[in-house]
Amino acid sequence: MFFSLFKRSRHKNWQERNLYYQLERVIGTSPRQPEYYELALTHRSASIHHTKGFSVNNERLEFLGDSILNAVISDYLFHLYPNENEGFLTQLKSKIVSRVFLNEVSCKLGLPRLIHAQTSFEKTNIPGNVLEAFVGAVYLDLGYESAKKFITHKIVSEADIDELVNTETNHKGKIIDWAQKNHYTFSFDTCEKQSSAQGDKSFVSNFIVNGERYGRGEGDNKKEAEQNAAKEACKRVFGND
Repeated sequence: MFFSLFKRSRHKNWQERNLYYQLERVIGTSPRQPEYYELALTHRSASIHHTKGFSVNNERLEFLGDSILNAVISDYLFHLYPNENEGFLTQLKSKIVSRVFLNEVSCKLGLPRLIHAQTSFEKTNIPGNVLEAFVGAVYLDLGYESAKKFITHKIVSEADIDELVNTETNHKGKIIDWAQKNHYTFSFDTCEKQSSAQGDKSFVSNFIVNGERYGRGEGDNKKEAEQNAAKEACKRVFGND
């Protein structure tokens, strides 16, 4: 029902808008049901509102795409590193599916130029979120094997795996370890920011050491906000290394 409603509501000529060609370029093959992809490109701020009270946007596809992305990358790393333990694989996967990396890949694919949004998405995670929704669209339109091919050829191929292996990303664990070793009192003061006019939620976190703020960070969820606060604290404590 969601997709039929979306298709009826847009009234757009795919050929005239050149969107069909753009989809072929991004996917690497012809889409069968373009409405899946246009829905994937529709941010909550540009939702279609149904008279029964629900809205249609890319959030459900983002949920689906996130699950498929994690499954494919887990399988890829499992076979790439047959002798590594769970902790190694989990940390490496988290680097590949990080919003920073997905935002970069989304921009390289040109997805931000195609996004339907009534809000600015500069310096946000909207491009990466749209990429996840796009993965969900590929899966629904072309099946799991095509989604797997898209992920490995368009996303994983952009990652420098060797560099990621040697990159420190668990800033929270690092700064907590430092505070504990020095017997400091520390805490993360995290709260939800006031929602935007489009209803987007975000969080802000401060890392406090002995009553002094060492780092501040924002994110789409508490975990991301605390990691960003820890990252800033690490820069203060350890420098840029």
